[in-house]
Parts: sequence; structure tokens; C-alpha cells
Amino acid sequence: MAQPSVSVAPSRLFYSFPAGQSSTQEIRISNPGKTSMVFSITLADWYRDSLGDKQYSKANTLKHSCASWIELPYSSIVLQAGEERSIPVKLASTRDAGNIVRNAMIFFTQAEDDESIRSQKKLGASMIIRLEVGVHIYYTPPSLSKKSLEVIDFRDKGVTKLGDSTKHVLEVVLHNTGELMTESMVKLELTNQQTAEEIKLEPQPVPMMPGVKRVIRFGLPATLKPGNYLGVAIVDNGPDIPLRIGELEFDHK
Repeated sequence: MAQPSVSVAPSRLFYSFPAGQSSTQEIRISNPGKTSMVFSITLADWYRDSLGDKQYSKANTLKHSCASWIELPYSSIVLQAGEERSIPVKLASTRDAGNIVRNAMIFFTQAEDDESIRSQKKLGASMIIRLEVGVHIYYTPPSLSKKSLEVIDFRDKGVTKLGDSTKHVLEVVLHNTGELMTESMVKLELTNQQTAEEIKLEPQPVPMMPGVKRVIRFGLPATLKPGNYLGVAIVDNGPDIPLRIGELEFDHK
């Protein structure tokens, strides 16, 4: 049986309006498959931990939540084969909204009465494969304007576990000291102090909410030759914030 698929766009909605007012945007959801699909629509709170992994909570439980402001026209949706629908998402803030950036998540989850879920159960599947897609919701008060981000540490963690493997790891620690969300690209460039050979590692995108500290971990390639290196971490925050740079000299064995 072919696995079902669904397309949801955009993946993020950004709202900005004065407290006590509202605004409506749309999410487009489409079913490119050959059978109908049923989705439940739910809300959740979320944040990123220090390593950037998303952690979810019940809606309206985190202090920066805007889940209670979200108004949806229905709690479930049926998409026929090849059908595309637009779902209005109204965000209506309270008058005492506070002067902070807020967020929430809208989840589209395959429902129990979806045909593919019923088929998997009928076939006695030991593990049910269920599609789930999340759309990020962000609210920023229009009075906020300060964007600021700092590199507060750049350290050599030595050989340590990274994902499913063990590597020599360098860590860059960032702190969003501004009022607004930042979306940075962190680059790491290495120079062998003996041979002057330069190595550039794959950049990492780093979105951060205000006040958050993030640890960005770089695993050095297995092909890196032993030697003394100068590492330069370059944090590109776009045109609103000057480049932030950190340097670290370390030995690789």
C-alpha cells in the first residue's frame, strides 16, 4: 500500500498588530494522493531547548504562548483525492498581551477514521504510520524593534557523542539579547596552523526566540588531519545585526 502524503504551506505564519486587535492569514493544505484523507487540527505550545530540539507542551501552558488567541473554523478536515483547501487562521490578541514575542503550533494529524489508518489496523500492523504536519505561529508586537545577538562562548568539547556517532566536537554558544526573534546562519572555518590548509564546515541555520541561549555543535570531519588549528565561528544574522565572530585555537589528534 502506497504511503499517503499531504502538502501544507506555508510552514510559518507571522503576525504583528497592536494589542486588542486581530489579523487573519491562510494555510493551504492539499492531498496529492488517490484516496481521501481525514485530519484533526489541534494546537500546542513549544520551545527549542539549548541544543535547538523542539519541546512540546499542552496549548496555553507556556508563558510565551499565543495558542489561546488562535481561532480556527473547524477542528478536523476531510480532503478528497487531489483536493486543496485554504484554512483561515485568525489571531486575536488580548488588550493585556504584554510586550513580548509569542508563539504556538498548529498540528494537522491523520485522524483515526482516515482510510489509511483503518487499512493499517485491518492488516494487523504492529506500528501505525500516521502523518503529522506542524505550522509555526509567531506574534510580534509592532512596538518591538531591538535585534541583538552575541557569541558568549566557543569551546572545544574533545571527542564526544554527537547523534549516533562519536566525533571531535566544537561548540558555539549564542545568546539572543534583543527583543525580536533572530534567524542566523552559523559558519565554522578551520585553518591548519602548520600547513595553512583551510576547511569550511557545513553552515547551520539557527532560529532563536528573544532571551534564549543556544548551543550549536559542530562535529569535525573524520578526514581532518591531526594538528593545531584555528577555528573561526562566523554568525551571520542578516542586514540588521553585524557579523559576530568567535575564535578558538585547538589541537586535533
